[in-house]
Amino acid sequence: MEKGLAAFEKLSKEERSQAKLPEKASRLEDGYPEDGLALKVYVRDLPAEGRDTKPWNQDRAWLKKGEVEKILPETLAKGEKGDGKLLARRLAMCALLDTVKGESERFEKDDVKEAQLELTVQKVEGTKVTLRLTGKTRTHAEGKWPVRGYDDSDAPKAQKRGITLALEGAAVWDTTAKRFTAFELAAVGTRFGGTQFNARGKDLAEAPIGFWIELDQGKTRVAPAFLWAYGW
Repeated sequence: MEKGLAAFEKLSKEERSQAKLPEKASRLEDGYPEDGLALKVYVRDLPAEGRDTKPWNQDRAWLKKGEVEKILPETLAKGEKGDGKLLARRLAMCALLDTVKGESERFEKDDVKEAQLELTVQKVEGTKVTLRLTGKTRTHAEGKWPVRGYDDSDAPKAQKRGITLALEGAAVWDTTAKRFTAFELAAVGTRFGGTQFNARGKDLAEAPIGFWIELDQGKTRVAPAFLWAYGW
């Protein structure tokens, strides 16, 4: 460092001004969907006998503009329905994970056994379209993997894990801005099993779990943990 500083001091003012700054490195958060849908996903254990519900965690989920258009009803009139399967599958595979106490692997495509989300128009007031969200997801994976950190990493055993959830929520679509101005979705159900680093090694039995999903206002642009699995 001292040698570099000494060399810089020997440069003329003109030579110093011609120095190029390093180019900005591309980052995952640069893909933030400005004209799409960005969601925050919160997770925590739900009340059960002897269970601590204080720990919680969070992630993100994104849809591009074209993907948002696919899940909306073709006609924005009361009673019309949109098929949100694309969003339901992405959530189930990459975001509705048991990360309450640690990190977890995502689910593979074939692990997603059910993924349904229906968007039903409840009312239309000017440019605001209110939609009811209902659906369900079910994931189930089997194989060999460790569930106690590094303690059993050299001798993984046969494991099963999965999450079954009922989805219920509401959203508001602005026909002028062509974006969601509100989006709230609760996902409640059960989980079982564990992964290497999600601290469930002694808690593999079925237990209640809940997720809360809401609009990300873009104040902190954090990329989804498994953005690379979106196929973008």
